[in-house]
Amino acid sequence: MEKLRDNLLDHWSDQLELMELHGEGAEQTLLVVTERMDEAMQEALNYQISQQFPDQTPQLKLLDKEAYATIQQLIKAGILSANSDNARTLYQASETGKPKASALSKRLSEARKHLTQSEHKQKMATVLANGGFAIEAISR
Repeated sequence: MEKLRDNLLDHWSDQLELMELHGEGAEQTLLVVTERMDEAMQEALNYQISQQFPDQTPQLKLLDKEAYATIQQLIKAGILSANSDNARTLYQASETGKPKASALSKRLSEARKHLTQSEHKQKMATVLANGGFAIEAISR
Protein backbone atom coordinates (compact mmCIF):
# COMPACT_ATOMS: atom_id res chain seq x y z
CA MET A 1 0.00 0.00 0.00
CA GLU A 2 2.93 2.31 0.65
CA LYS A 3 4.07 1.88 -2.96
CA LEU A 4 0.62 2.94 -4.16
CA ARG A 5 0.67 5.94 -1.80
CA ASP A 6 4.10 7.00 -3.06
CA ASN A 7 3.04 6.65 -6.71
CA LEU A 8 -0.08 8.72 -6.09
CA LEU A 9 1.89 11.40 -4.26
CA ASP A 10 4.42 11.54 -7.11
CA HIS A 11 1.66 12.24 -9.64
CA TRP A 12 -1.10 13.98 -7.67
CA SER A 13 0.51 15.60 -4.60
CA ASP A 14 -0.92 18.99 -5.54
CA GLN A 15 -4.47 17.63 -5.29
CA LEU A 16 -4.38 14.96 -2.56
CA GLU A 17 -5.81 15.85 0.83
CA LEU A 18 -6.26 12.45 2.49
CA MET A 19 -5.77 8.73 1.83
CA GLU A 20 -7.22 6.16 4.21
CA LEU A 21 -7.48 2.39 3.93
CA HIS A 22 -10.57 0.92 5.61
CA GLY A 23 -11.24 -2.77 6.30
CA GLU A 24 -9.10 -5.83 5.79
CA GLY A 25 -8.55 -8.51 3.19
CA ALA A 26 -11.10 -8.67 0.39
CA GLU A 27 -13.27 -6.04 2.11
CA GLN A 28 -10.85 -3.13 1.81
CA THR A 29 -11.86 0.34 0.70
CA LEU A 30 -9.39 3.07 -0.22
CA LEU A 31 -10.78 6.52 0.60
CA VAL A 32 -9.10 9.31 -1.33
CA VAL A 33 -9.99 12.94 -0.69
CA THR A 34 -8.86 15.45 -3.29
CA GLU A 35 -8.88 19.18 -3.82
CA ARG A 36 -11.43 18.70 -6.60
CA MET A 37 -12.89 15.78 -8.53
CA ASP A 38 -10.81 14.92 -11.55
CA GLU A 39 -11.80 12.26 -14.08
CA ALA A 40 -8.19 11.68 -15.13
CA MET A 41 -7.18 11.14 -11.52
CA GLN A 42 -10.02 8.68 -10.92
CA GLU A 43 -9.07 6.65 -13.99
CA ALA A 44 -5.40 6.67 -12.98
CA LEU A 45 -6.26 5.62 -9.41
CA ASN A 46 -8.46 2.75 -10.58
CA TYR A 47 -5.76 1.58 -12.98
CA GLN A 48 -2.95 1.76 -10.40
CA ILE A 49 -5.02 -0.03 -7.76
CA SER A 50 -5.98 -2.84 -10.14
CA GLN A 51 -2.37 -3.22 -11.31
CA GLN A 52 -0.86 -3.34 -7.82
CA PHE A 53 -3.60 -5.50 -6.29
CA PRO A 54 -4.89 -7.82 -9.03
CA ASP A 55 -6.12 -10.51 -6.60
CA GLN A 56 -7.73 -8.38 -3.88
CA THR A 57 -8.39 -4.98 -5.41
CA PRO A 58 -9.59 -2.48 -2.78
CA GLN A 59 -12.73 -0.57 -3.64
CA LEU A 60 -11.98 3.09 -4.43
CA LYS A 61 -14.04 5.91 -2.96
CA LEU A 62 -12.99 9.30 -4.31
CA LEU A 63 -14.39 12.46 -2.70
CA ASP A 64 -13.65 16.12 -3.12
CA LYS A 65 -12.73 17.98 0.05
CA GLU A 66 -16.10 19.77 0.26
CA ALA A 67 -18.04 16.49 0.25
CA TYR A 68 -15.64 15.03 2.82
CA ALA A 69 -16.03 18.11 5.04
CA THR A 70 -19.82 17.79 4.85
CA ILE A 71 -19.64 14.13 5.87
CA GLN A 72 -17.36 15.04 8.80
CA GLN A 73 -19.87 17.71 9.92
CA LEU A 74 -22.69 15.14 9.81
CA ILE A 75 -20.59 12.74 11.89
CA LYS A 76 -19.86 15.48 14.44
CA ALA A 77 -23.58 16.30 14.62
CA GLY A 78 -24.39 12.64 15.31
CA ILE A 79 -26.41 12.21 12.13
CA LEU A 80 -23.90 9.75 10.66
CA SER A 81 -21.52 7.40 12.39
CA ALA A 82 -18.11 6.36 11.11
CA ASN A 83 -16.45 3.00 11.62
CA SER A 84 -12.82 3.88 12.09
CA ASP A 85 -11.82 0.64 13.86
CA ASN A 86 -9.95 -0.77 10.85
CA ALA A 87 -8.96 2.56 9.26
CA ARG A 88 -5.35 3.30 8.48
CA THR A 89 -4.26 6.76 7.36
CA LEU A 90 -1.80 6.48 4.48
CA TYR A 91 -1.47 10.21 3.82
CA GLN A 92 -2.89 13.43 5.21
CA ALA A 93 -1.95 16.88 4.00
CA SER A 94 -1.24 19.32 6.78
CA GLU A 95 -3.61 22.26 6.93
CA THR A 96 -0.98 24.97 7.29
CA GLY A 97 2.08 23.40 5.77
CA LYS A 98 0.60 22.08 2.55
CA PRO A 99 2.96 23.13 -0.21
CA LYS A 100 1.45 24.82 -3.20
CA ALA A 101 1.79 22.94 -6.43
CA SER A 102 4.73 23.90 -8.53
CA ALA A 103 4.24 25.13 -12.06
CA LEU A 104 5.62 21.84 -13.38
CA SER A 105 3.18 19.67 -11.42
CA LYS A 106 0.27 21.85 -12.55
CA ARG A 107 1.40 21.51 -16.15
CA LEU A 108 1.74 17.74 -15.72
CA SER A 109 -1.75 17.54 -14.27
CA GLU A 110 -3.18 19.49 -17.19
CA ALA A 111 -1.21 17.35 -19.65
CA ARG A 112 -2.62 14.17 -18.08
CA LYS A 113 -6.13 15.58 -18.38
CA HIS A 114 -5.59 16.42 -22.06
CA LEU A 115 -4.07 12.98 -22.70
CA THR A 116 -7.11 11.26 -21.18
CA GLN A 117 -9.46 13.39 -23.27
CA SER A 118 -7.52 12.75 -26.46
CA GLU A 119 -7.42 8.98 -25.80
CA HIS A 120 -11.20 9.07 -25.43
CA LYS A 121 -11.59 11.01 -28.69
CA GLN A 122 -9.28 8.52 -30.43
CA LYS A 123 -11.43 5.60 -29.25
CA MET A 124 -14.61 7.32 -30.39
CA ALA A 125 -13.12 8.10 -33.80
CA THR A 126 -12.16 4.45 -34.19
CA VAL A 127 -15.67 3.33 -33.28
CA LEU A 128 -17.18 5.78 -35.77
CA ALA A 129 -14.77 4.84 -38.56
CA ASN A 130 -15.31 1.10 -38.01
CA GLY A 131 -19.07 1.66 -38.03
CA GLY A 132 -19.06 3.23 -41.48
CA PHE A 133 -18.94 6.84 -40.34
CA ALA A 134 -15.45 7.72 -41.57
CA ILE A 135 -16.36 11.35 -42.40
CA GLU A 136 -17.80 11.89 -38.91
CA ALA A 137 -14.68 10.39 -37.33
CA ILE A 138 -12.40 13.05 -38.82
CA SER A 139 -11.34 15.56 -36.18
CA ARG A 140 -12.03 19.19 -36.98
